[in-house]
Amino acid sequence: MAELAGAPLRVALGALIGEVLAEKVADPRLHQTLHELLPRMRQLGYVDSHELKIFRAVRAFLAPRATDIRPRDLDMAVFILVHSVNALAYAATTERPEYLQGDAFVEELCSLVVGYLRPEPARPRPANRRHSSARRGEGSR
Repeated sequence: MAELAGAPLRVALGALIGEVLAEKVADPRLHQTLHELLPRMRQLGYVDSHELKIFRAVRAFLAPRATDIRPRDLDMAVFILVHSVNALAYAATTERPEYLQGDAFVEELCSLVVGYLRPEPARPRPANRRHSSARRGEGSR
């Protein structure tokens, strides 16, 4: 993350997401087992030090950009981002391993994350012509 500190948001997040997915591809059985066991282990007081490192790294990366992103609660944003990417990476590992090949899945996850952090302003919806013309027609009768 330190190497990406000055990179544009999308570039840095794409690199981070690519690393997360590469880790899942390297040993999918291990990550499937961890995904299944971690909730039970947390109930017993286990803290996943790897996950904590990821949370800290993502928070440190986002902190200087806090005024440029939509979420105001940085801790919540990191929680949402890390768990969203991990959940989708797990789902791809178990249900759609072909998604983990190539860059398309990384790009889609990156779009999801950037859309959460910097949503585009809502565009006005075009008027529904069918309803508009029906209303005009009703008034002219």
